[in-house]
Amino acid sequence: MPRHIVLQYAEEHPEDVLLILEDRTDALVRELEARERDAAAALRHHSALAEDPFAELGPQSQAADSVPF
Repeated sequence: MPRHIVLQYAEEHPEDVLLILEDRTDALVRELEARERDAAAALRHHSALAEDPFAELGPQSQAADSVPF
């Protein structure tokens, strides 16, 4: 579609242009909010591991039982 036709349509139908921009903006905001939630969850998980670096290994009783000597 030639550019001048698109511009003419946009001039004649500004409400359509705004609706499209709003839809794209809303989608971008949802994506950024999801990224922020994921980053916060990863940070919480990382902080929990930093407090106890051996937390993923399980209880100490299991670790002591697996030592052969």
